[in-house]
Amino acid sequence: MLAAARPALPGIAVEDAVWLQDYDDYYYRRDRALPLPVLRLQFGDPQQTWLYVDPQRGMILRKEERLTRLNRWLYHGLHNLDFRFLYNRRPLWDIVVILLTLGGIVLSVSSMRQAWRRLRRHSRRLTGRRA
Repeated sequence: MLAAARPALPGIAVEDAVWLQDYDDYYYRRDRALPLPVLRLQFGDPQQTWLYVDPQRGMILRKEERLTRLNRWLYHGLHNLDFRFLYNRRPLWDIVVILLTLGGIVLSVSSMRQAWRRLRRHSRRLTGRRA
């Protein structure tokens, strides 16, 4: 398996090789359709590259680098609430999303209410009317 992955990053040493029997934070799909087990290789290059290799076909299934892993947390993690402790417990994920959505609605409505009051007050001042 190492020989199959070496041409992807020639001359770079493999720092760690781990067989994954279950999905990790970067190699997963919610429908659990990605093949397992896979070999995760961590290279010692400046980009801190990780390769996920399928032993059945000898193919590289996924390539992760330092910036793609950061993107996974900053975009997918925060934007989709795509955290392992939530996405494996679907009712909990639904509850968190509903609570955050309700909080956003309350914040929006309260801001609009304050804006409406201010606009009404300024329009009265401009037209010279008193309430």
